[in-house]
Amino acid sequence: MKLFRKFVLCANKSDIHEADWNRFYLFVKKSRMRKPLQYTEILDLLVDQGFCKNVAENIAEVYLHLYQFKII
Repeated sequence: MKLFRKFVLCANKSDIHEADWNRFYLFVKKSRMRKPLQYTEILDLLVDQGFCKNVAENIAEVYLHLYQFKII
């Protein structure tokens, strides 16, 4: 979760920018999790870390989408 923490610490929590997305993509790409987090799990993690709910919802959807490509 080191890359997730880096993403969370550096990200603009109300409006994700390109560099934020790049850190997020790196987190998903390098994640060693065998099974993705559920939508509600990633959403709750993001909201707990201070992301606006609508931004967290968008990121959670992207997370699930990216993870599907990772396992193909």
